[in-house]
Parts: sequence; C-alpha cells; structure tokens
Amino acid sequence: MAWAVAQKGLVRIARALVGLGQRISAKLFERSLQGDLGRRLEAFVRHPLQYLTRTLELEWARWFLWLPVAFGAGILVYFALPFEPEPVWVMAGVVAGVGLVLLSRRFLIGFLLSAALLVMALGLAAAKLQTERLQTPMIPQKTAVTLTGILEAVSDRGRKGKRLTIQVLAIEGLPAEQWPKRVRITTRLKTALQASQPAIGSTIKVRCVLRPLPEPVYPGGYDYARHLWFAGIGAVGFAISPLTVTPQADASSSVGETLRLWVQRLRHRMHQQITAAAPGLSGQIASALITGERGGIPEPAYEVLRAAGLAHVLAISGMHMGIITGALFWLLRALLAAIPALALRYPIKKWAAAAAILGGAWYLAVSGSAVSTERAFIMTTVMFLAVILDRPAIALRNVALAALIILILQPHSVLTPGFQMSFAAATALVAFYEFVVGHFDRSQSSVAKTQRGANPGRVMSWLRWAGLYLGGVMATTLVASIAVAPFAAWHFHEFESYALAGNLLAMPVVSTLVMPMALLTMLALPLGLETIPLWGMTAGIELVLKIASWVAGWPAASIGIATMPVLAISLMALGGIWLCLWQQNWRFLGLPAVAAGMAIIPFKPQPSVLVARDGKVVAVRGEDAKLTLLGARSVNFSARNWFEADGDRDFRPPLSRTRSQRCDSSGCIAKSHGQLIAFSQVPSALREDCEQADIVIARFAIRQPCAAAIKIDRLDLWAKGAHAIYLAKNGVLIRTVAEMRGRRPWVLPRVLKRHRGPDSMMFQQSFNLQTERSVNGWTVKPAKKTR
Repeated sequence: MAWAVAQKGLVRIARALVGLGQRISAKLFERSLQGDLGRRLEAFVRHPLQYLTRTLELEWARWFLWLPVAFGAGILVYFALPFEPEPVWVMAGVVAGVGLVLLSRRFLIGFLLSAALLVMALGLAAAKLQTERLQTPMIPQKTAVTLTGILEAVSDRGRKGKRLTIQVLAIEGLPAEQWPKRVRITTRLKTALQASQPAIGSTIKVRCVLRPLPEPVYPGGYDYARHLWFAGIGAVGFAISPLTVTPQADASSSVGETLRLWVQRLRHRMHQQITAAAPGLSGQIASALITGERGGIPEPAYEVLRAAGLAHVLAISGMHMGIITGALFWLLRALLAAIPALALRYPIKKWAAAAAILGGAWYLAVSGSAVSTERAFIMTTVMFLAVILDRPAIALRNVALAALIILILQPHSVLTPGFQMSFAAATALVAFYEFVVGHFDRSQSSVAKTQRGANPGRVMSWLRWAGLYLGGVMATTLVASIAVAPFAAWHFHEFESYALAGNLLAMPVVSTLVMPMALLTMLALPLGLETIPLWGMTAGIELVLKIASWVAGWPAASIGIATMPVLAISLMALGGIWLCLWQQNWRFLGLPAVAAGMAIIPFKPQPSVLVARDGKVVAVRGEDAKLTLLGARSVNFSARNWFEADGDRDFRPPLSRTRSQRCDSSGCIAKSHGQLIAFSQVPSALREDCEQADIVIARFAIRQPCAAAIKIDRLDLWAKGAHAIYLAKNGVLIRTVAEMRGRRPWVLPRVLKRHRGPDSMMFQQSFNLQTERSVNGWTVKPAKKTR
C-alpha cells in the first residue's frame, strides 16, 4: 500500500517535472518528442526493468558501438593496477566472463552486462599479451658504453641536435641479457652527422652515455618511460663521439624489418628534400604535414599554434587524410570520366575509390603511422569500401571499428593524448552531424514538396553555400573543441579561449590551399619538381602562422588549468560517450554525468610541497596558494612541469621570495599550512634544521639522528623518486612516484636498506620485481605541532 502511494507521488512529480521541462525546452525539442519523453519517464518510474529492457531492444543497432568502450576500459584497468597480473589470472577472468555470458543469455540486461565484462577481460588480456610480447631489458644506471646498432630513425631537434633511434646489435661492457632492443640518443656533434651522413638502415658504432628511462617528475605525472618501453626503447642518452658508419645493414633482418627501414629511409629523404627546398619554419611545418616529422618545429611555434587552438593542424588526422584521399578520388575519377571508352564500360567510381585507398595507405606509411592517422585511414578505407561494394557507410560504426582495431593492435595507445583526443573529436562530430542531418532531412521533406518547380540554381545560391560552409566550420570547431577540451586539460593543463575564432580564420586556408598543395608536393617529390607546389604550400602555412600569432596575442588566449581528479575526467568521458552513442532520449542522461565531472574539478587537493628526484629543486605552496621554488635561480624541466600541472603559466624566473621564505648559502626555510619546511643543501645546516623544522628535505644522505617529523633525503629520492607532500589539519600525506607507478615491467624497482646508527648506512639496488613491497600505498605521518 505504501509503495503504491509512493509510486503515485513519484509519477505526479515526474509529470510536473516533465511539464516544466517541456515549457523550458519548447524550442529545442519537437512537441511530439516531449510527449513521448513524458510517457517514457512515467514508464521508467513504474517498471524500471521493463523500461530498460525495451529501450535496449530499441538500441540494438548501437550495441556494437560499445565494444571498443568496454575493450578500452579493460585496458585501462590493466594499466591502473599497482602490480603486474599473472597470465593465469588474466585467462581466468576471460573464462569467467564467458561463463557469465552463457548463464545470463536469456536475460537481456544481464547478458549485456556480462558481455561488457567479457570484453573488458579481453581488453585486459590484450594489454597483458602486448606487454609480454614487447618485453625489453632496461639500462639500470648511467653508464658510458660503445654501442653498435642499426640506425632506424633520425629526428632533427633544431638547436637540441639530432635524436637517433638505434636498434641494438651489441653494447660493449654489458652482458647480452641486459641489451635493450632499442636505444634513443641525442647528438650535438655536427661532424657526427654532417660528415658521414648515415643512411637509415646503416650499421653505426658510437661511444655514448646511456641512462635509465626518465621517471615522472611528480607523483601521478606523465610516465614517459612507459611510452618508450612500449616502443622497445630501454635506454636514453647522448653521444660523446662521432659516428662510425657501415653502409650495409644487418643481412639477417626480416622482411618486415627491411620494409620498415625502407619506409623510414624514404621519410627521411622526403624530409630532407622538403626542408632543402623550403628552409625555415614553414618548411619544417610542411614536412610535418607530409612526413609527420615535427622535431624541427621550435617550441615557441608550438605555443603560438596551441594558444590559437590550431595545434591539431600539425597532428595528421581525419582532416588531412580526408583531404588527401578525397582529392585523389576526385582527380582520378575526373580523369577517367574524360575517357568515354572507360567511363561508359567500366565502374570508374570504384576504380577511383580503390586508388584512393592505396593513396591513403601510402600517406599513412610516409607520415609516420600516428594513432590519429591510423584512425583516419581505417575510417576512410571503410568509407571507400562501401563505395566499392555499393553499400552505405555507417559513420559511427566506422569510428568504433577503427578504435577496436587500434586497441587490439596497440592496447597501450589508449593512454596517449592522440588516441583520446582524436576519437573524442571524431565520435562527437559524427554523432552531432547524424543528429543534425536526421532532423534536417525531416524538416526539409515538406519544404521540398512545395519547391518542386523552383529553379535549383536560385535555391542553392552561392550565398547559401557560403553560409552553409561557415556554419559547418563553426559547428565543427565548436563540437570538436568541446569534445577534446577535457582531455586537453587533463594532458596539457590548458584551455584555448579563442579556438573557434582561430579555426574559422585558418581552416579555410588549410583545407583549400595547404593540404591540396601537400598532395601535389608528394606527387612531385619523386620527379624533383616539388618547388612550385611547395611554394604554394609554404605560402599558406605562413598565412596560418600569421593568423595564429594574431589570435594568440589576444588577452587570456590560453588559460592554465590545474590537474583534475581521475574521477572528474572519467565522469566527463563516460557522460560524453553515453550522449553520443545512444539514439533514444536516455542519451541525455550523459549530460548530468558531464556536469558532475566538471563540478568536482575544484575539489582535488593540491600538493603543498614538491621535491624533485635529484633533490635539487623544491617547490612550496605559499599563502597565495601558488607554488614557489626554493633554492633555484631558474625553472628547470621538473619545475616547469610542476607549474603547468598547477595551472600556473605566469611564472617568471628567477622567482621572488615571500615573507614566509628565507634562503642563504646553506639552504632555505619556508612555511606552508603552519608547518615549517627546511631545505638543507649542505650537511652543516642539518642539525639546526632538524631542531626547528617540522619537515626536513636534504640533498644529501641524512646520517645522524633528526627530530623532524618528516625527513626526505637523497636516498629516499633515489629509491622512491619525486615526492609530493599534502599538508592538512588532520595530518600529513606523502605520495611518491614509486607508489603511483607500482611494480610493472617498465619500472626499475629500487630497494633501499638502511643500517641504524649515526654513521652507518648502506643502500642497495635490486632488479627483482618481487623484492620491494613497501613502496606501494600511502605513507601517513601525523603533523608535528607548530612551535
């Protein structure tokens, strides 16, 4: 009885809310849809399971779209684990998922949930399989060696020299079991490359200093070591001698390896041709748009393009692939149509589509095969295959299929900004235009009946086409900007305020001049006739740079955003996916999830103290809630990343001191949240710091008793990496890089053993993944009372 009364009350409340929503959103939804929404909401209150079952049945055509979502979620679970799962447990999860699917196959909701869990288990298994397949040793410590290997890639870094990727054949001084598959070294010795000009695929010998893969600069920061490890790179370093070049590569290379080296040689040769014919920044950008080589573009140019919302122009994606393949398709079809003997007897449209697929594959190879390019190629291939098979191409299915293929082949790519931003933009754009086209077709059907006798030339005037083009550019830019904004804030900690204006001004130049000239340049490069089309391409690039510089100069063009909580980005991503993939009215439930993710962004606690791994830089949050460096005259790489993660882009070195900070030749002291922090740079200042400070940070090993509540010295930093200290009223919370990374194959574990006593200390390094277990979890210490 009580439940029936409650049901009636809920139904009345639902009807009242629906009526209010109908009056507010009368201009957004058709009135027939509003009435249907009210009935469905009432049905959900009365019989929720029946409503969900019926809605899922209506959405059966969209079930496939959720396969890459569940698969990617399983991969994310794998990388979020603090330990490496055993293969038997991974397979057990897959078997359990199959059992759940078989048990729940007669109940739709249970079947779909079980299928989602099974696909997640398969995604975790795919990530585990890739990890086992790509196992590579890592250099444990900095060491000088003589390296012999095959030169795989050369990247021009401008003033920073050239970056070489070398496949290791031998390393003198190290046992063979410690040789990485590949190493990446930088050389600034001009004679090393200019005198010998090594070709891609040559066997080279060089004396170099190798170092372990770089760790994150703060707990929870970007793990560049993981990215390098999955590329087969086990060490980084720099050359200390010129290269000794042997032109012939190793004859034992496989066919696939030989083909890959040939493509790399071709890319490098094309890059040299382009930059020789068009020196300067515009030539470097032209090479980036054709070969994908962006190493020669200086950082200030990146900053200008990023502030104007045009950084995506440098990342070869759907726009570039669509223009190249579309122009090739149109050109070949026009040429074949000019030959009546072919046009009247053969399917020239299908021929042109097949040629466009081959052209897209060529562009994918020479551009470096980035994730965004692979996604664009797969979607373009599916579209042209639909033309060949006389079938309509379902756009969102293309996006889902592209994502699924990439995740199966490269599971770790789900963590990269390119994958997340590329598929976020593609999914949002396709879903938006599906929605718009569906409503536009229905609204125009009645208009078309009344205009059957009208002149099409007058109806579709050039003014209307211009308006449609501008409206399309505005809508595309707005939708794509909204879709990628959470991921840009998550990875790059910034928001471009004038991205819409920058794209409206620059994208017509890119689509009508730069990329068509890029296609002509690629066709002319083998003939040595690239000068003329490259001149037109660089002229368009210079115009784009002028537009970007103008827009970036507007006030508050780029706004810094502090690191957001994982829950916030997860809610916004899930809400956006829910909104885009479903078709029924319940898709709008994704909007509250997005709003909830945005609402919790300000509640993420920010670290009060940050300590770099080398102990040379310490940052303390002052009374103005901003970070200030201690004991540093300039901003190094670690500090720059700290400020960017804190959303502070206005710092200027050297940083000024505040009232609560004092420094001298022996160290610095500062106050934060009522705690006194001492940064000791020489051992002679340690005793005084330990007596007065609550937190002591030392650049050296502490070998004497210290009364401070928290002590961090060089050995702690060596063993656990960079530290972040969170000061609160109820205690002190310490996080380290080692805790956040866990025990994974791409992490070099370090075991620190201290012997008690003022002058007795020993530390030891170990490479057994199972030896150190104490570095995982939070280290909690009570706050020391302020004197």
